[in-house]
Amino acid sequence: MDNKARKIRILFDSISDKYDFLNHTLSFFQDIYWRKKTARILKRKFLNHKSKIKILDLSTGTGDMMKALKREFSKNAEIYGLDFSESMLEIARKKLNKLFLIQGDANKLPFYSDTFDIVVTAFGIRNFINFEKILEEIIRVTKRRGKIVFLEFSKPTNYFFRKIYYFYLSRIVPQIGRLIAKNYGAYYYLYSSIWNFHSKERVISLLSNAGLKNIEVYSFTQGIVSLYIGEKE
Repeated sequence: MDNKARKIRILFDSISDKYDFLNHTLSFFQDIYWRKKTARILKRKFLNHKSKIKILDLSTGTGDMMKALKREFSKNAEIYGLDFSESMLEIARKKLNKLFLIQGDANKLPFYSDTFDIVVTAFGIRNFINFEKILEEIIRVTKRRGKIVFLEFSKPTNYFFRKIYYFYLSRIVPQIGRLIAKNYGAYYYLYSSIWNFHSKERVISLLSNAGLKNIEVYSFTQGIVSLYIGEKE
């Protein structure tokens, strides 16, 4: 793990105890809706699947995406979660029973090729140091015709809404992080990672160049968040 990745892991370790509370509060509980909507869309795509589905939740954090997937797929899926922060996984273990939680590196996933029907990453890809390399790993562990799914922040399309949103992210959110989590830097990083992340068009291009087909994009909450779904040939 390089120095930048190590710093990001330390950052997430440092805010793990306040992570869920601040996520829900700062997003006005929209983060729960975004994950729930993602799980429902995926369930619709696998309604006619005859065998048990295997799902990997990459960068699972405290397990909220796994929780949404478990609720939608019930006993019809075997769900694994992987994250590099053990502190975040400790919280996930308290929420989730009988699900597989693993500490690991997304650059070298500890799974055989063609293992999963779905690989989903919720709010994790902007933290990847080398997105293209990790995308290759994700594709490797995904079954043929399996779904690769990214739920991630994006830039709102409406000019005035975007101005208000970035003011909130850059000025208000870090101050709340300072007050509650005692960590201004972690929540300023949230803003900077969103601001510096690829455009929606660039993400689609990266997925297409990696060989994914039938790419679909959904926008939530005025374009604050985008859901990308691609299929492995």
